[in-house]
Amino acid sequence: MNALGGGLDDRPDDRLDGQLDAVAAYARGGAQADPTLIGPALHPDVVLRSPLSDRARFAGPERVLEVIGAALGAFGPLDHHDEVGDGRTRVLLTRGSVEGVPFDETTVLRLADDGRIVEITLSIRPLPAAVAVLRTLGRGLLVAQGKPLAGRAVHVALTPLVGLVRLADRMAGAVAG
Repeated sequence: MNALGGGLDDRPDDRLDGQLDAVAAYARGGAQADPTLIGPALHPDVVLRSPLSDRARFAGPERVLEVIGAALGAFGPLDHHDEVGDGRTRVLLTRGSVEGVPFDETTVLRLADDGRIVEITLSIRPLPAAVAVLRTLGRGLLVAQGKPLAGRAVHVALTPLVGLVRLADRMAGAVAG
């Protein structure tokens, strides 16, 4: 394990110092489940693109940190096990779990001229984990916004979908052998 909290010791060192700092801060914040470590790495114009909906786009450091904080609260520490990219685009490959369901996350970080993160695009697989993330984060974000009833409604509405997707996943595993 290295200073990023994962197995990234062999990553290429083809970044400017500011870029290294921003990507390292993002990875360290995830590994330690501490969004405050990520804040200084975010550009004022940062945008987070949700892995769950094209309609969910979070803009500005405060809003992005709210989402990251809710995610880290639900997931706990993340294992950033690989990093690739060049110039101002970096990709982190991550493992974690939500509601006991393991997931793989791919995070594309785009860096501004000053080296800070200006765009975060996330993807999560497999489908049971993505649906569990939607249920958990939807509830958590709504509760944080002072809408606990709406958060509970999202949780209740998505519970049957979580069950169906988990059943389909088990069936897919049986088919695959």
